Amino acid sequence: MAWSMSNAKNDKVRALTGAIVPGIGSIGSVISPWTYLASTAASGYRPGNSLNLSLSIAVVVGCFVWRMIQVRLNKRSGPGDFKYIY
Repeated sequence: MAWSMSNAKNDKVRALTGAIVPGIGSIGSVISPWTYLASTAASGYRPGNSLNLSLSIAVVVGCFVWRMIQVRLNKRSGPGDFKYIY
């Protein structure tokens, strides 16, 4: 949360970021009742764990890609331009 809000350019973007990040983060509590079903307990909740693992990997890959984008943008910006914090 702090990282995403630190990279917001102005107050309007910071306010929007402060609303969107927790909203996206709470999607898991909506999805989990349908992925961890009692009928999959015998298999060790394989569908739910597979979904969790795949989404976690996607987040890690997304963070690395976003970092590379920010590093590239920081190199291109001039002395008075906005610098992304990472």
